Amino acid sequence: MKKTMICSLLISLIMLSIIATPVAAATLPESTLTSRSERLERRQAILDLRIVILKKQSSCLQMARDNNALRIELRELLKESSDTLTSEEIAVLKAINQEINGLADQLRETRGDIRSLLDALRDGTPPTLEKIKSTYDQIDDILDLRLDLLSQINDLLAQMARQISD
Repeated sequence: MKKTMICSLLISLIMLSIIATPVAAATLPESTLTSRSERLERRQAILDLRIVILKKQSSCLQMARDNNALRIELRELLKESSDTLTSEEIAVLKAINQEINGLADQLRETRGDIRSLLDALRDGTPPTLEKIKSTYDQIDDILDLRLDLLSQINDLLAQMARQISD
């Protein structure tokens, strides 16, 4: 008798779950009732945004590598021609170096901005596509600024190298 009671209880639970599923789905908010194609479109849009950001990050890393190569070249040029530099040339090099330090300070100020934006995006609630796009646009702006600053630093380093070699 116990077995039949358990079986009938299980059958009624299964039937209730079959009946209740469409009702439960109808009461869910529209955001959870997305079709597979909508979810795939959203994922693709997010991936497209990430690809743009990753390409810019790669450009920033390449610019930083170029920056390091220019610094090494500049150091070697300074070693070779340290005896032949005039006081005017040294003053010009110091002025350029001050500009580089100012740009480097601006670059350091942007260091944690991307991380804080990404952390804010992962605040525990699933972000909307608009919020993700907005965050990625802000990250894109930060990367543009970093790329511009690195480019200016590289131009100044190249100018210093030309000043020394002339």
